[in-house]
Amino acid sequence: MGCGKSNVDEVFHNLPRALAKPIFSTVFHTPILRNALGQASGLRGAACLRKD
Repeated sequence: MGCGKSNVDEVFHNLPRALAKPIFSTVFHTPILRNALGQASGLRGAACLRKD
């Protein structure tokens, strides 16, 4: 999770329960993780995917 949202502790507490509600399965094991490379890592990744 990036864009500064990983700095908000409530996201990691509330998001897993919120995501499990609309899932049509009895099993939900998707981890919600803090970004490891900083707030702009997603932007840098998108820039690397751009084709010239």
